[in-house]
Amino acid sequence: MQWLTSDGVSNTSYNGSAAYNIITDIKTGSTAKKRYQNTGLTNADPTRMEERLYSNMTTFLNASTSQDPYNSEDFPVLVVNDISTANEAVNHYLKLLTNTSYDFSKGYPCTATYDEQNIFNVDISRWLYNNTTGKFEKQDEAAALKCVQNRGFRITANDLYNGKRQISLVDVQFYDPTDTSENRRIAYHLYVPVVVKKMLFYTVDLKAASTTTYKLDAYPPYVQNIVENLGNPITLRITYTYQQNAEAWEAAINSGENVCRNYDKVLSL
Repeated sequence: MQWLTSDGVSNTSYNGSAAYNIITDIKTGSTAKKRYQNTGLTNADPTRMEERLYSNMTTFLNASTSQDPYNSEDFPVLVVNDISTANEAVNHYLKLLTNTSYDFSKGYPCTATYDEQNIFNVDISRWLYNNTTGKFEKQDEAAALKCVQNRGFRITANDLYNGKRQISLVDVQFYDPTDTSENRRIAYHLYVPVVVKKMLFYTVDLKAASTTTYKLDAYPPYVQNIVENLGNPITLRITYTYQQNAEAWEAAINSGENVCRNYDKVLSL
């Protein structure tokens, strides 16, 4: 089976992908004539990319948590789920697949002044699955994965795909070098479908006490069972503790995250 996504996501897992073969050649020092040599990646980049791609190259259905109907064929996607590393993850991935050292985070419209806008254009659009037609349809709303001036590729905590059948489609459009007109022809597209998810690890501490009280001292510091008569009130105290250190929070803030909010949660009893 083939997907019309160029090398962007050529397999449903990392081990069978074009990225796997490219990184393997780089890490092993392959002398094959067709190996990629112009990515501009440092010696540490391929190893870091490989660790990320092992868990972030999957299929659309595996990445989606939506319960909406889906009656079409599954296909490979790249998952972006870390605010602090989104720019590096996408930019390095595009460098790897195109065998170029271009900084794609500075391509138009991410910036309007960088010289490489004369070589390529980066377009990111939102596509939502329509169960009636069995097709993805382009939306007017901005995609969850964005390319922002002076910040590059980024995601936010407020714009996710966790509960919807949709993707951000990255379209790197390389211009025809023989065309110097104002509306330049596009000679080649690199398509990468991306699912944006937010992974925030935390622990949950749940304490229960008989009757209703709002004093913290009333809740025991250990787990215990409560037996009560039908109709008697029981009060729960629920505490969420985010497992991020100061460096992780700082990186998130520097990447545009708004931490002055309470992350949405749902508790099912």
